[in-house]
Amino acid sequence: MSVILPTLNRRESLRRVLESLFYQTYPEDKFEIIVIDGGSTDGTQNMVKDLIEISPCELRYLKQENKGVAAARNLGIRNAKGEIIAFTDDDCMLSKEWLAALVHHFDDPKVGGVGSIREALNKDNLLAEAWDLAYFRIGSLQEKYDFLNNSPFLCTSSAAIRFDALSELGGFDENLVSGEDVDLSRRVLEKGYKLVLEPSARVKHEHPSSWRALVKQQLWFGKGDAQREEKLRKNNTFCFVLIYRLLGAFFYSFKALVYTPKIKRFKLNIMFPLFVLIQCLSRNIGWFTYKSLRVLGIKSFLKKDTKTWIPS
Repeated sequence: MSVILPTLNRRESLRRVLESLFYQTYPEDKFEIIVIDGGSTDGTQNMVKDLIEISPCELRYLKQENKGVAAARNLGIRNAKGEIIAFTDDDCMLSKEWLAALVHHFDDPKVGGVGSIREALNKDNLLAEAWDLAYFRIGSLQEKYDFLNNSPFLCTSSAAIRFDALSELGGFDENLVSGEDVDLSRRVLEKGYKLVLEPSARVKHEHPSSWRALVKQQLWFGKGDAQREEKLRKNNTFCFVLIYRLLGAFFYSFKALVYTPKIKRFKLNIMFPLFVLIQCLSRNIGWFTYKSLRVLGIKSFLKKDTKTWIPS
């Protein structure tokens, strides 16, 4: 196996995820780690080089400045030695069973990819806990797995994909600013492979911990939504889609309000519906802004921001 880990100016959190990879139960002689640095200026390179000296498995460092996270992952794929390529992020922490839990599913030749749902690392923060609760479907982690098992997709916080499938599909779409993992999951399924979710491959992730970070993230997600629609050539009427998305935002917020009696933490109980409303509206604003500026031909917002990688 090869573990691909893109990074940009997150030296200490990168150290944390690397150290969690050093203590995997999966045999250390059967996997390598490839760090792809997008142009860090915080001493990341020296830190990784120090860890190379003590790493129990092969650890390599590659540099690729200002090309974005999808391009960084593709560089890692091109340099990988493994038959299975695993992905995680530099703001994650992995359980020691992570790799072993993912890899055994590939005994089935029909399985093209395996992943798991990320959980909040910073759960003491109210916004992070709300993000955890609202992610993809309001409810517990088990409820999310039950729902996604019917229509799985892989998130690159915690995913493993066959190298042959990645090669056949050309890797990640470097034109997408976000959601390139959702896009790749769709293409893997279209090739006839199965995707599997494995709850025991636990990953904790630093969710947004301020309102500003949340809004910035959701604007970024909304822009990616619009780009994927263009890629799929969905020609639905602009006004129809906008109304549909806004209605969806208010409906999801209403579901959050209905769910609040199940929340035991009082402060979270009070702010959760507001959190979901702001989350949904911010994502829709990102979508609307991209679509509007696309029509007007204004290119500044349409360009990829490769110098800043927003937490996924």
